[in-house]
Amino acid sequence: MAWSASKIFSSFITDSLAKTTLMDINADTINVNLYDTSPTPDQTVASSAACYGGGVWTGGRLTDTGTGNPAGWPTVGRPLVTPTITFSSNVLTFDAVDTVSGTSTTTITAAFGCLCYSDTITTPVADQGICYLYFGGTQTVTLGTLTLVYAAPPDGLFKLTL
Repeated sequence: MAWSASKIFSSFITDSLAKTTLMDINADTINVNLYDTSPTPDQTVASSAACYGGGVWTGGRLTDTGTGNPAGWPTVGRPLVTPTITFSSNVLTFDAVDTVSGTSTTTITAAFGCLCYSDTITTPVADQGICYLYFGGTQTVTLGTLTLVYAAPPDGLFKLTL
């Protein structure tokens, strides 16, 4: 099964509630890296398969191939800017400022989605995944600016209704 939806990793929720990870997603460095159609995302995998470079996330990473590459979008991704957690009317929302490529000469071919992971966390695994986002199809930019536009609150990168 290929990319078809955006999901939160169950291991992120389980590890956070069990204190197996001490992730602080509004303070840690959270990176967003891009993928082609190669990964088959699965929200129910263990932490070791839901991390950057683990499981299906070992292949298909995209990087900037334009002028000044890979400054626009390195393989490890771009960091989220101003990540925030809000809670209102029984809805917890994780959001951030839209992520923009580092240069206006970025070239990314056939991006289908991204992995959001903590570049700070080392336990239970390094670079533990939080969620993955499906772009709804192929996204390409040639010598331009790539911007990941996140849904407006209360949706953001993800939301949990409690």
